[in-house]
Amino acid sequence: MLLVGCASQPMRPRTTKYSLGLVGGYAAGKVYAHGVSGPAAMGYGVLRLPYVALGARASGGSLDGTYKVTTRTVNTSTTPASLGLYAQTTALDRVWAGASLGVEFAQIEDDTMPTVFKTGFTVGVDAGVDLLRVDKHRLTLFGRVETELGSSTDYRALLFGLGWRMY
Repeated sequence: MLLVGCASQPMRPRTTKYSLGLVGGYAAGKVYAHGVSGPAAMGYGVLRLPYVALGARASGGSLDGTYKVTTRTVNTSTTPASLGLYAQTTALDRVWAGASLGVEFAQIEDDTMPTVFKTGFTVGVDAGVDLLRVDKHRLTLFGRVETELGSSTDYRALLFGLGWRMY
């Protein structure tokens, strides 16, 4: 009788759980309207709730580029780093998407001006699909688009690559 009583009760879904992720790849973007590209990485930690996961994310990169000024080639680079709030959702236990809002710090070097440090707000969206799952660990293919608001750098970037998720 006890077994029947337990079996007839609906199972309660787990309402909280932690999830971590680390993704790395190649970023291409613009700073001061000049193209830059290079390696970048993003990491996050979230608390999973029934339909969404909430937490924090951090990212950084090293992007370089060149542009022409009359007959001279000018080298430019930026080293952006951001920290922000992050929300993520998963569908079909394989496809995921997230959005973030945070603050970005960037060091910008250009042959035509002194090195500058800029700060601004950043907003971004990302999505991915888990390619391989082993227990809680997942190999994921992802893409991210982000832009900086409230800064004169006009920073925008597209990041894509592979990553690891513990879900």
